[in-house]
Amino acid sequence: MCNLLAALLLLVSGLFVTTLLALNPKADLEKDAKSEFDFASNQITEEVTERFNELAQILYNDAALFAALNNVTHQV
Repeated sequence: MCNLLAALLLLVSGLFVTTLLALNPKADLEKDAKSEFDFASNQITEEVTERFNELAQILYNDAALFAALNNVTHQV
């Protein structure tokens, strides 16, 4: 009976240690994936913001051009 109890205790402790070791790399992989996703999304956000700023500058320049012209018509 004592040997059976010792064997079960060894089995349970081995499973517990195995579970802990298996979950640790998973957490690291998830953290790395989140970090890569955050970096990529920040780059995309910066590129989109830069493009919007460029387009806004073009619109400001066009507005200034039309304001400077005396006769602006729709005729070609």
